[in-house]
Amino acid sequence: MRGSEIELVIESLAYGGMGLARKHNFVIFVKYAIPGQKVIARIYKKRKGYAEAHVLKVLSESPDATNASCGHYWICSKLQNLSYKRQIDEKVSQVEDAFRRIGGLSNFTLEKVREAESIYHYRNKMEFTFSPNRWVLDSEPEGVDRSFALGLHIPGRFDKILDINNCYIQPEIGNRILSVTRDVCLSNRELRPYDPKSHIGFLRFLMLRYGMNTQDLMVNIVTAYHDIDKLTPLTDALLKEFSEITSLVNNVNTRKADVAFGESDTLLYGEPSIKEKLGFSKCRVSIAIPKDDIYKGIKSLTGMKIATSYPNTVKRFLAEKGIEAELHIINGSVEIAPNIGLSDAICDIISSGSTLFKNNLKEVEVLFKSEAVLASSITLDGEKNDILKKLQFRIQSVLKGRQSKYILMNVPNESIDKISSILPVLKSPTVLPLAEPGWSSLHSVVNEGKFWEVIDELKAAGAQDILVCPVEKMVL
Repeated sequence: MRGSEIELVIESLAYGGMGLARKHNFVIFVKYAIPGQKVIARIYKKRKGYAEAHVLKVLSESPDATNASCGHYWICSKLQNLSYKRQIDEKVSQVEDAFRRIGGLSNFTLEKVREAESIYHYRNKMEFTFSPNRWVLDSEPEGVDRSFALGLHIPGRFDKILDINNCYIQPEIGNRILSVTRDVCLSNRELRPYDPKSHIGFLRFLMLRYGMNTQDLMVNIVTAYHDIDKLTPLTDALLKEFSEITSLVNNVNTRKADVAFGESDTLLYGEPSIKEKLGFSKCRVSIAIPKDDIYKGIKSLTGMKIATSYPNTVKRFLAEKGIEAELHIINGSVEIAPNIGLSDAICDIISSGSTLFKNNLKEVEVLFKSEAVLASSITLDGEKNDILKKLQFRIQSVLKGRQSKYILMNVPNESIDKISSILPVLKSPTVLPLAEPGWSSLHSVVNEGKFWEVIDELKAAGAQDILVCPVEKMVL
């Protein structure tokens, strides 16, 4: 019955993050509860097949509970007080349940789970809202000022903003930017937050975009109209305090739609876009000489004949170093030039260095390094931004596939558990019976580097006929 209080033991997490409990086989979803807790909950919604409740009191804590770093986790994430390992287990159960119950695949299991490299400070984009309607916490005294907020929306409310001092999912510098921005705005009456109800005010959004592999940082201040002079106290303070800023932009949204994308933008400082490294196609342009030659530094190149396909690059490098040398231009197979007497050294693109090794050459000078980079404009609209995310996802799938191998091996049935425990995977592998009694075929996807670390253990445990196959793409 709605409004009744009931004692419950939380069994698991439902999709969306609510705790799941049962009373006489009747399902009850409980807000702010985690698996393993015993709670007193009050029912606020009753339907034919289920009810919803919220926690009034925790009678006994979950063994998987942990201290949450965030001071307001119960508002935005709710699960930071649940250990990350248990979060992973619950997510795995939800995915497997969906495939089994909805997809009709009764024996479906996940072969591999890829844990996050970091559970904090990983987010490369954050969008904070300025508001004159700050959400007041229950712990705050009556009459507290609520006229300024810079933070995130309260779930289900377009007009109420939770003031954020520290957000643990963004890089640490983002929290310092929030602090400086808040202090400047509170000390300058002209920097008023925009009100989505009255449509009065100036500041709408503060968007932070990070290049996690390049350390680029874009700060985009979205305003309700164009007024660079009014914005100057804030932009000056940010540029003074944060030399890390790569790009500072003012985007103007004059429309009533409460979105952080406007009709025009003005570059206030730095570059118009930021770059992010993709982690592949890494190479360098280097000078190499025969491995038996003595090299005493850059001056050793004086008077040498250098074979290359990139004469302009080499000329600039030698001129900057004050070195005079003769260039021999070759289109292709530059690495063979010293061995056939065409040059004393080469300058070429090097990736792994295997070609140099095969031709008895050693790298002595690096002119510059390069790798694939994806750059995005600040003016991308919603549709183009969706395309960008799809492109990033597909690139990452290919890269993950390169790092992984699909392995198959024949194992005695009595050794399945032992071999499964040795394999560097997070979930159990697929096991298929063979025609020969007492034997099974074990399949899994593993990180290539980790697999070769345990190959001897697998063989010692009874694995035979081990087949390692490349993975073209991995979608996780």
